[in-house]
Amino acid sequence: MKKKIFATFLAAICTMPLTACSLGKLTTQATDFVGSVTGNSKESEDLQADENASTGVDINSLESDEFYVLHNGVYYPAWGANANYEQKEEPSDYVPADPSTRQLYYSEEEEKNIPTLYLEKGDKLIYYKDTDAVDYITFERYQDLGYTVPIYNIHATTGDTRYYIDLDEEMGCILPGSSLENIEKDVIEGQNITLSNLGRLDITKDIIRSSIELEGTDSTGSAYEEIDLKSKILKGCVKDETYDLEVYDGTNYLHYLATCNMHAFEQYEIYKSTDVTPLRASAWEVDIPDYFVTGYYRLFAKCIGSSSYTGLVRIVVGMDSYDNDDAESFNKPLLILDDGHRDIAKGAYSETEDLNSWSSTTAAQESLGYITDEDTVDKTQVATNQSTLKEVSMQTYNLTLMENENCTIKINPSEIDASGDVYLLVEDTVKQLTYDRIYNTYTLDIKGDGKCYTLVVAGLWHTYDINLTNIKSTPDSESLSVFPSYLQDFPSLDEVESEDNEEDNEEKNDNEEIENNEESYPNEQ
Repeated sequence: MKKKIFATFLAAICTMPLTACSLGKLTTQATDFVGSVTGNSKESEDLQADENASTGVDINSLESDEFYVLHNGVYYPAWGANANYEQKEEPSDYVPADPSTRQLYYSEEEEKNIPTLYLEKGDKLIYYKDTDAVDYITFERYQDLGYTVPIYNIHATTGDTRYYIDLDEEMGCILPGSSLENIEKDVIEGQNITLSNLGRLDITKDIIRSSIELEGTDSTGSAYEEIDLKSKILKGCVKDETYDLEVYDGTNYLHYLATCNMHAFEQYEIYKSTDVTPLRASAWEVDIPDYFVTGYYRLFAKCIGSSSYTGLVRIVVGMDSYDNDDAESFNKPLLILDDGHRDIAKGAYSETEDLNSWSSTTAAQESLGYITDEDTVDKTQVATNQSTLKEVSMQTYNLTLMENENCTIKINPSEIDASGDVYLLVEDTVKQLTYDRIYNTYTLDIKGDGKCYTLVVAGLWHTYDINLTNIKSTPDSESLSVFPSYLQDFPSLDEVESEDNEEDNEEKNDNEEIENNEESYPNEQ
């Protein structure tokens, strides 16, 4: 995530993006002029419409405690921005009925740095940690609220007669670097700035997004009441349009040009997963749950002894492009409360029982996690399915290195797992091939001496390619390699496969009438 995080923010809505009322805008000439000054032109948007963020680094520049999207061999960090809450701690296990207490705000330039993970293109989510093992990952999903002018944390006077911002607000109220940043410099009388007019419309509750309207009855049988949002923002703006904004510092009149170029997001759903795979050299691959849909996700890693909370990634499922303006495609709900419980907090969903806070008793029928009696699993049946550890295999090859030549051994396993080790035994010295987790290859460069040595491939790969440069395969030559004791007792690959087939046949006979949920652990060595 970007190291420089601003603590600030804006307000929210229930499920709709920030579009509505018709606000008066500047003339076309004035709008084009402001757009050219601020860089909010259509041309600059198109350049990044189907690209990852512009912040990619190579494998040697990864920073500990960061999440990265791995796309075409380049690592793009999760990107943080302004928020209306302290960003250092893990989110709770529940999304409250008023989620506006956790909102994020990005300028159009900042949001270009949110990396995009395309599942259809084979992109990977990587967590880099130079110490500690990972316990679990929290995906905090955010709803796309659309675009608004860059002010937030709007307060109301008694009876909602006037609205104002407080420049002393701990989390801020004006997006840093925006078209309205000069308000703080122009203040004379005090810190409370009254918002009077936007786009030639008086600022009243009609253009303030301040509540969530719920229909029907709650869990007590009473009629739902409106939930007044703690963080309020202006609605009705059109992206990249510029509006007249009139405010008062006490009775001192001030006028500004406000451009609708702040993208707002609000806490939506929470998921937790333990599905991570170590990739060696301090990297972990984080599996994307197969039930995920397109959306914005903020990431938290709980490790043994430490934790990391970083920025947003944009996960795109089932598509090879996206549109920043299409909030609907990012907001498909997965965790849906039934009609009688929409006023309660939504728990975190996890397929790991110890991490799950989502209750199937309050879930709507169309929700993820909804369970019927037919879905209930017979635990006594599941208990009969045993997990089996697989024994590692070892294959050997005699190779002759051409004298005085630069020799290279490269192995490409068929599996995309670092589930083995490869050695060249140069007499009594063990030279380990280096694993490259980007290209899934094992490589050794060595100066040839004209002698025959043994290559040892220890692991559970059933197929792999060996590429040799300035090296000859000489199976009938006498090897000068001295095997260390820990490599002498491994079975051959053929022996392991034979044992696997026998076990599979026995298991099939024993479990003809029940579904086989057997798990194996091929990476254990």
